[in-house]
Amino acid sequence: MSMNGQNLFELEDHFIILRTRKLVTDVHLSQYHSHETYEMYYLLDGVRSYFIRDRTYVLEKGDMVMIDRHDIHKNIDKENEVREGILVAFNRQFLEHDLLQPILDEILETFTRTKLFRFTAAEQSFIESLLLKMVREHGKKDFGYLVYLKATMMELLVWLKRKNESVSRITVRHANSIHEKISDIVKHINQTYMEELTLAGISQTFYISPYHLSRMFKEVTGFTFIEYIHSVRTLESQKLLRDTNLNVTEIAQQVGFDSSTHFGRVFKEQVGCSPLKYRKQYK
Repeated sequence: MSMNGQNLFELEDHFIILRTRKLVTDVHLSQYHSHETYEMYYLLDGVRSYFIRDRTYVLEKGDMVMIDRHDIHKNIDKENEVREGILVAFNRQFLEHDLLQPILDEILETFTRTKLFRFTAAEQSFIESLLLKMVREHGKKDFGYLVYLKATMMELLVWLKRKNESVSRITVRHANSIHEKISDIVKHINQTYMEELTLAGISQTFYISPYHLSRMFKEVTGFTFIEYIHSVRTLESQKLLRDTNLNVTEIAQQVGFDSSTHFGRVFKEQVGCSPLKYRKQYK
C-alpha cells in the first residue's frame, strides 16, 4: 500500500494533465494514498468511484471530482469497466503569482469544500473545451504554452469557485443506506483516531456485527478496517513530524499507536521510510 504524501505524478513545471482511457483488468492495482498535489478528474465516459476522506463518490459521465492536498483517497474499481477521463494535477507553485496571491487561497478552498461537481450539458461542453485545450497545449508545448496553461487553469478554477457557492448547498446523496452507515463510521474514526479503536468496539457502537462491518467497510471504501485506521493515524503523524518538534514516541502516542515500534513499522509500510527519515526531508 502507498500513502507517502509525495506526488504520484511526474509533474513538469508543477503541473500535469492527462487524457486517459482504461479497461480495468485488475481491481487490486488501485491503492489508497495522499499527496502534496491538488487533483481533479473529469469523467468523459464510463463510470468511476472514488473514496475520499470519509465517503464514496460515484461519478457519472460529465462529473468532476476534486481532491485536496493530503486527502486520503482511493479509486474503487470494478473489473472489466471501461472509463475515459482527464486527470489534472498541480502544486500550489504552479499558480503562485503576485496578481493571483490575494485570491489564491479562496480559489483553492474549492478543493476542501466540494468533492464532486455535477454539470449541466452546457456546462459540460464548457469544461471539456477548457480541459481539451490544456491537453493540446501540454502535449505540443508551443511558444508560451505555460502562460496559456496557467491562464486557462485559472479560468477553470475561478469558474468552479463561482459555481461552488451554489453547489455547496446541494446534498450529494449516498448510494444507499449501507454507504451512509459506513460514512458515519468513517467520520467517527476520523474524529477518534487517537483513541483505542477495535472492530468489536466500533461494531457495538454502531449496532452492526463485526463480520458485516468488516465486509461492508471493504466493499464501500476499498480499505480494510485496520488499513483505514492506520492510514488516518499515519497521515496525522506526518503532519506532526513536519510541523512540530515532538519526538517519535510522543507522536506515536498522540495519534493512537500502542507503541513507537508498532508506529514505526506501520509508518514505513505506508510511507516507504522511517518517521525520522521522513522528518529530515522537511527540516
